[in-house]
Amino acid sequence: MIGAARARIEIARAELTATRALLLPTLNAGGNYHDHTGVHQRSTGSIINVADQSLYLGGGAFAVGWFPGRIPAVNVSAALNYDLYEPLADRQRVDVSRFDASATANSVLVEVATLYQDLHRAGALLTAQRRSEADAAEVVKITTGFARVGQGRQSDADRARTEQQLVRASIRRAEEEVAKTSAALCRRLHLDPSIRLLPAGDPLTVLSLIDPAADQEELIAVAIRQRPEVGSRSAGIAVAQTRLRQEKARPFLPTLWLGASGGAFGGGSNVVPPTLGNFGGRADFDVLAYWTLENFGLGNLAIQKRRRAEVGAAEAERASLCLGWASPPRGRPTLGFG
Repeated sequence: MIGAARARIEIARAELTATRALLLPTLNAGGNYHDHTGVHQRSTGSIINVADQSLYLGGGAFAVGWFPGRIPAVNVSAALNYDLYEPLADRQRVDVSRFDASATANSVLVEVATLYQDLHRAGALLTAQRRSEADAAEVVKITTGFARVGQGRQSDADRARTEQQLVRASIRRAEEEVAKTSAALCRRLHLDPSIRLLPAGDPLTVLSLIDPAADQEELIAVAIRQRPEVGSRSAGIAVAQTRLRQEKARPFLPTLWLGASGGAFGGGSNVVPPTLGNFGGRADFDVLAYWTLENFGLGNLAIQKRRRAEVGAAEAERASLCLGWASPPRGRPTLGFG
């Protein structure tokens, strides 16, 4: 679980790197050959029978006639509302992934600590049962001796042996509990469940993690502020707010397209010989920009309403999370650690 959460951080970082590069141009290099045989209509409307050829080599490709290269050497295609806001949203999603990874690590560590305490408890119970079995064996020895010489009753010796059998049964149950708890801890640690884990060191001791005289309300407020889950929800709210600003800016930010190419171009036809010659340098540069108002603006308003709802939902989720932690059960818990 911890490894998967950390992998999600790397995924978010990779997405952030990609969005940061959105405004960088794409580079292309290549060439194209064009051959036409048959009738052709001039701009005046007349039809001529022509066989022409052209060849282009350099930056970009698909440069035919006077048309600019359809695949420019340097190309930037950017919807500004996306390219300006998406890097910020991705950076905030990296924060969400980091907080989620911390929360996952905390959750796993709590499970491991709880299982280790259970293992300590089961081990301590097994030790106590074995000591009881030794005491019961001593009682059986004494009562049997007294009954043999006539100084005690046989029923007392029989009762002592019965108690000894009951203690032995408790030992077997305690051994099963130790094995079961050890297997659960192994699974949580991704170890072979057949490995028998034993508690290390002395029995659990009680540690005071907080000042008993500290104000409980202040402790709760500090704990809530430091919980990674709250940080994750706050970063999620920031992502939703960035999305809302992005949609508000969408109608006012254009989509840009820029293309620039340069290379060697030549050609000819049966009308203007040679059919493939007259090579020289060629350069093309094109820029266009357009603004989009979706569905007469109603589509933009609908998206903005959805983004506002997402902000509200994210804020409500964080508030619900904090409210649940701000109402702890009565009493001050005491934690045990080995």
